[in-house]
Amino acid sequence: KSPTASFTYDPDTNITVNTTITFTLTVELGDANISSYFWDFSDGTNSTDENPTKMFTIADIYTVTVTVTDENEMTGTATADRR
Repeated sequence: KSPTASFTYDPDTNITVNTTITFTLTVELGDANISSYFWDFSDGTNSTDENPTKMFTIADIYTVTVTVTDENEMTGTATADRR
């Protein structure tokens, strides 16, 4: 069974340029423990932290995607648009 992922972000309002946003991941484990995290912020940057922080420098719509991979190479992905 694959893991499932979801996340929240704070602040949860529209993006304010040069404000630090904290992303908090929630994972429901499948058949194995999580071995890696990959966040794509759709601005050319990414993170491998479990719960990263991010500062956007341009006001835009960003599609934030996190992919978690477990020890059996099964993945779970969550995506949200940030405006």
